[in-house]
Amino acid sequence: MTRFLIALFCLSLSACARDETLSAHGAAGQLWTLTEINGTPFDAPASLFLEPGGALQGVGPCNSFQGEVTSPYPWFNIDGLRRSNLECDTHELEHYFLQVLLRMTESEVLDKTLILRDSTGVNMVFTTAEPEPQEIADVPPVQAGYPDLEPSDAQENTL
Repeated sequence: MTRFLIALFCLSLSACARDETLSAHGAAGQLWTLTEINGTPFDAPASLFLEPGGALQGVGPCNSFQGEVTSPYPWFNIDGLRRSNLECDTHELEHYFLQVLLRMTESEVLDKTLILRDSTGVNMVFTTAEPEPQEIADVPPVQAGYPDLEPSDAQENTL
């Protein structure tokens, strides 16, 4: 009887560890490229890559970033967003991109389209094609020691 209870307990723990994030609902393992924010084309390069379990990597117009998607699908939240800190001509556009990304609270995967939304209806549309291995490998690493962006910073942005 004791062995049965231990086995039942272990089984229940493994069920709790199941990935319920956006990654487990069709978004993992694909390179998602931002095409528009709120219906306006985004003309700078920006992309996301989600790994099974919720790990997130991405590249904005200047810098790479990483974090973790922890909310169960369809909710969306990025925890611990860290980024590199290179300066470039499109720094303001990147700051805008990251602020909007941090405001997103819902996600939807429709075949080769990922839509992120916030509670006010602002949305980001990403599309994907099968990633080439070198595309993912070319993402510059995030270096420790750079300040994290906080969701509270993003909410000050007016669209």
